[in-house]
Amino acid sequence: MKAFALLSILLAVAGCAMIPEMPGSVSTNLSKFDGASEISVSPAWVQTSRWVASIRLGAYRSSKMEPGAIVIKAVYEGVESIERLRFNIDGTFEELKPLDSSTTYEEDDRNPGLLSVRRFHATDDLIRRAVNATNTIVRMDFRGTYLDGEFGLNQAHFAKPAFKKFLTALENQP
Repeated sequence: MKAFALLSILLAVAGCAMIPEMPGSVSTNLSKFDGASEISVSPAWVQTSRWVASIRLGAYRSSKMEPGAIVIKAVYEGVESIERLRFNIDGTFEELKPLDSSTTYEEDDRNPGLLSVRRFHATDDLIRRAVNATNTIVRMDFRGTYLDGEFGLNQAHFAKPAFKKFLTALENQP
């Protein structure tokens, strides 16, 4: 009986280690390699229709990067070539420059299937304006089509509250 209880505890702990990061989780790290202070937010949902959210946005910042520079990680649930990422922030249009030469594809930790991923250059100013805007729409362009999503949904695991937490962590970055 004791062996069964111990085995159950070990399996539960091992299972917890396999749970993927929750969308919108902010984490900080001090790099052992170069001493850089790093802040990231795991890709959080952008609502693309009334019932579906197939776009996620995350962000990363290292103290070794240029002041104000941010990397945005754009994720699409499915296989598409992500060509562009654009923001409409209260009627002002911003197109982000890609950091990667092409889309990469990753296995989805939560569901069977693949995720399309591409990183883009951004600034903390863009994120601040998107978070504080009355209306922010994100457009992810694919080859021959696009998908629009509402950035401003203020619910857990969605982009707006996640990026607010990210900005707070940035302000406290050494």
